[in-house]
Amino acid sequence: MQVAVPGKSSEKCDEGARHLAVAQASQFEDKESLKKAVNCYFNAIACDRNDPQGYVGAAYIVLLLGSNKSAMRYLEAALEVAPDNKDAQKLMAYAKEQVEQGNEGQEVIHEDEQQQQCHADGDVPSKGRNRTL
Repeated sequence: MQVAVPGKSSEKCDEGARHLAVAQASQFEDKESLKKAVNCYFNAIACDRNDPQGYVGAAYIVLLLGSNKSAMRYLEAALEVAPDNKDAQKLMAYAKEQVEQGNEGQEVIHEDEQQQQCHADGDVPSKGRNRTL
């Protein structure tokens, strides 16, 4: 059974945001920072599946990569745990609009590529809970 780690999800999201800022500053030429950012968001999800921040961050990056349907799955998860999350609502509206216009995108992200620890005491996310998009 996976137990949420208080604060760890938020730390991972903050780290993801820092990597994303580096990627944005390079106009997304720095692919390594983008990869690190998405992995941080995946780790945040693994640490606390009830925190919408990880889902929203991962969805944002997936949208940047043009995979609108994949992003919608992350946003659905975010809205499941936090129906009033404004960022998730806005991104979902955008992703739906893109899909309606025929811009579905490709499946580009594989969450199961990362297997980071949630915290120092050795609690590792359950492999069975990771999803491949």
